[in-house]
Amino acid sequence: MAVRGGGAVTVEIRLLGRFSARRDGAEIPPGSFGGRLARTLLRILVSRRGAFVSREYLTEALWPTAPPANPAMNINVLVQRARRALCDPGLVLTGPGGYSFACTSSCRVDAESFLQSVDTARRLLAGGRVHEALSAFRQALDIWTGEPLAEDVYQDWAAEYRTLLLRGHLDALEGAAAAALAAGVPGEAVTYSELAVVLEPLRESAHLLLVRSLAASGDPAAALAALARLRARFGEELGLDPSAEAGELQLRILRGEGLAPGGPPAARAAGAFVELPFLGRDAELAQILNTLTDPFPPAVVVVGPAGIGKSRLLAEAGSRSQRPVLAASAFRMQQEEPWAVAAVLLQELLGLDAGVAAALPPEALPALAGIVPDLGDLRAVGPAPSDAESRRALAREGAARLFQAIASKRPLVVVDDLQWADATSLGLLEVVARRAPGVGMLFAYRSDEVPAESAAASFLADLRDSGRNVLPLALGALTPE
Repeated sequence: MAVRGGGAVTVEIRLLGRFSARRDGAEIPPGSFGGRLARTLLRILVSRRGAFVSREYLTEALWPTAPPANPAMNINVLVQRARRALCDPGLVLTGPGGYSFACTSSCRVDAESFLQSVDTARRLLAGGRVHEALSAFRQALDIWTGEPLAEDVYQDWAAEYRTLLLRGHLDALEGAAAAALAAGVPGEAVTYSELAVVLEPLRESAHLLLVRSLAASGDPAAALAALARLRARFGEELGLDPSAEAGELQLRILRGEGLAPGGPPAARAAGAFVELPFLGRDAELAQILNTLTDPFPPAVVVVGPAGIGKSRLLAEAGSRSQRPVLAASAFRMQQEEPWAVAAVLLQELLGLDAGVAAALPPEALPALAGIVPDLGDLRAVGPAPSDAESRRALAREGAARLFQAIASKRPLVVVDDLQWADATSLGLLEVVARRAPGVGMLFAYRSDEVPAESAAASFLADLRDSGRNVLPLALGALTPE
């Protein structure tokens, strides 16, 4: 979702904590909306900003059990009330069969600002700018004033947006902890990781960050106690043991390795990752780095069960590679969302060299700009084809052209959790494998989550048939030395 324009903010919508709408800094009285339903309508539209929401969907969301005799007329009345309350009729747009909340810079939405700040912070952390990243994570967490869509916790229409924001909050806490560790302030890292553990007691990554933070603070006993609590909780509630990474971390603490508080990070070669100390995968890492020196490298596919160390290996390879890194992680909840992974990779590609936008054929530009809005800032964009299949084909061709144009810079495409990547993005990656042999490719997936009929399984088969050599790396459990 791209926000258009560059004027002053006059309206602010707050979806975090208590819902409110503000104009010129002053809260719009709730009574100005003429009732609860107009405010609910506004929240529905703002949570889907930039997308048209059909009258049928709004009817079901606003009146889930007993819709009125004339829903369309009632919705129109609610829209008029919302427009009057906001004193800006242009914010709520009427479209074919529905309504949309306008993407304009004159209106700021706190939830959007939060997610954008988290994204900025993660990019800074990935680029090794840990002090700036820590500052950006602090800024993001300052925006977080409470639970998203708090009045709509049990509403079906709010579930996906709430999940996105709640996950973003956890990502911000964990990112802040990682940045604080790398910046040499482990005490702050303890605070952030403790909050993450409280919010999501079964999220192992938060527990392990807390353990590392306590160890780096000079308190190995507390770190080992935190590991014991993790092991007990997993056993009692899940009937599982923690991952191999937890066992490796326990061994390092018992050996007294890496417990001193971190100082300023050392300068790194160009890369996209900052990670804590790497242990036990030197042979696999050397194999990956050796392949990346080839001008036309094979695609490296790292496979293993959850917690075996795939993400750490990818991160270390990215940080030590001499290639610029274009990185993305797939998420389970975005598996059915077209272009979810590709959009991140293309955004990073343009960040590496915006000049490659000149390689886009004019007919592909409008279709791809719908996926990567930044293209609209680089070239004039006309209307996209109305036919969905044509848009998809043109977007894929345009994206492939961008990867071909960037190939001279020898980038490395890294995709973690490939098992959750959407089919559209996987289709693009297969095209890139064939048409841009100079682009390095490094993937990782969970061996137990790729059934034979899945999009990821089809992609892996197509990759082997693409003409690109493939180097599979199966990770086994580490053994104490």
